Amino acid sequence: EASGPRLGDLVGARIINGVKTGLNEAFIVDGALRDCLVADDPRSAEVLRPALVGDDIKRYELHSRRSFLLYVRWDTEIRQYPAILRWLGRHRARLEQRDSVKNSAACPWYALSRPRPESQILYEGPKIAYPDITKESRFAMDTRGQYVGETAFIIPGENWYLLAVLNAAAVWWY
Repeated sequence: EASGPRLGDLVGARIINGVKTGLNEAFIVDGALRDCLVADDPRSAEVLRPALVGDDIKRYELHSRRSFLLYVRWDTEIRQYPAILRWLGRHRARLEQRDSVKNSAACPWYALSRPRPESQILYEGPKIAYPDITKESRFAMDTRGQYVGETAFIIPGENWYLLAVLNAAAVWWY
């Protein structure tokens, strides 16, 4: 600890948590449903982002299950996306029960609980991704702009040296 910088100092305290949806069943969809939504309304692709959950992240590897995040922010004009609105409407009763909707006039029922718009550019750029709970080092580089869910974190930037250090057995032991 005395001989080198701490991780927070190296990355400038830019360790970002994943997107909190408030209801994953509504906001994280598989590839087949994504394809149906886009076929129904091509504009749906504008709010569908490739997504990773914690279990998709392995040591040096990302194993995508072809999942997609409905990235619907609080300021999204949802009527522009009728297929997405119909899909989310199926979950409306549960979406309205989320704390973010009940306790904030700003959060509409159809939006993500915590969309993190200030971090959107970081999700879309290169980053080191890692799960929140693991029994081994599981850090991987994402250069495809995938969003991470609430069971993962990111360290923005394409730092391959840091990736190797984080996956080192000695660092895991420490």
